[in-house]
Formats: sequence, structure tokens, C-alpha cells
Amino acid sequence: IAMALKADKVYVLQANRGSHSSTGFFKWLDPINANDGEDTVKWITQQPFSNGKVTAYGVSYDGFNALATAGNSPQGLSSVIACSGPANAATDSFTSGRFVEKFIFAYISTDRRANSAALSSVINPIVDPFSEKKMRDTIDNILLGDELDEWHALDQAIDDENNIYWKERSLYDVLSKTTVPILHVAGLHGDQDGRDTLLAFDHIQETSQYKDNHFLALHKAGHGCGDAEGLDIYK
Repeated sequence: IAMALKADKVYVLQANRGSHSSTGFFKWLDPINANDGEDTVKWITQQPFSNGKVTAYGVSYDGFNALATAGNSPQGLSSVIACSGPANAATDSFTSGRFVEKFIFAYISTDRRANSAALSSVINPIVDPFSEKKMRDTIDNILLGDELDEWHALDQAIDDENNIYWKERSLYDVLSKTTVPILHVAGLHGDQDGRDTLLAFDHIQETSQYKDNHFLALHKAGHGCGDAEGLDIYK
């Protein structure tokens, strides 16, 4: 979806794979989004409204998508701005420490979010790896009447810290190798993904030869961009 909201800017909205009207299957924090983001950047640069320069921008899960877009360092992607964007399933606020916050199911079930009320009543308060499995491995059947492979993949990984799932659901390698300049933004108060942003930035500074292309902005507001929009680098 392309929208000209300002005279000098065009905003293109990309739905996550397997959500809304997009085809394919949704996978939680899946680096495959690097390929989808690259395709979108390529499409934008070929449009008559484009000057050939694209900034990938997102808040929260969309921040993850913006970070993933930098994965292949696609031609035309000039910068990335990710506010409170998670980068690693092992440290994400919904799955950190192999606990699973119940509302992750609303993401995994994508277009079935109408079941959120039922979700709240059935999965209460938090699913954790130390309780009896109870309904954890059958929640999808209970709420939806069918199985979700993505939910079962996560359910199996919860009980196994060495499960390949945790390595596959991480952007650390992607972010360390990309040559695209990235602004990482995190809130210091009430930002559930702020910790993940800081951990990802620290990892980049320790491992990437392109660490000087990464910038960190912290603000006192909560989840989101806060007052970072006033920074010159943001503009």
C-alpha cells in the first residue's frame, strides 16, 4: 500500500508474511523477512514516485521487520529506523527466558485475533516452561479448532534451550553483517522491548566490522520512538 502523506515523501506499508492479505505463513521473528523486505525495496525503487532511496521504519514488531529488511543490504535501502524493535526470540519480551506471554498467540494466529477475549480467559495468567503443560500444547485446537505449526514449534522450543528454534529466530547475524546505517531506538521507562534493543546493539558493537553504521537513541518515554523524532539523524 503506497500513500503520499507529504509532498516530499511516499509511505509504503508492507504487511507481514502470512498476515492480513499477505500470502504465506507467519513465523514469529523469522529472518526470512529479510527477503520480503528486499523485494519491497526493489519494488519501491522501480516506481515512478521513487528517488531510489528507501528508509525502512517500524515500531515494535514492525521494528523487527525494518531491521530484517537490512539483512540483505538491498540496493536502494539507505537507512533503517527501528523503535523498540525486537531482534532475538530468546530475549524478546514475549519469549524471554523461554517463558511465553499469552498474547503471542494473537500474533501467531494472525487473522484470528477476534479470539483475543477467549484467549484471555483460557490462557491465564502466563504460560511458563515450569508448569504442567496443561493446555499449552493444545491451545490452538481449543481456541481455533485446528493446529498451528508455528505454535507447536514454539511449544517444543520452550522446553529445550538448545532447540534450533532459538538460533533461527534471531537477527544477530543479520545485523552484524549488514552495511545499511541503522538507528536503534529504545525507551527507558515501560518499554518491554527496550532491553532487547540494547542487547542487540551491544552484540553489534562487539561483533560487527560495520558497527560505526549503527546508532543508539534512548528516551524517557515508553514503548516506541519517544522524542527521537526530533534528532537530526532521524530526519
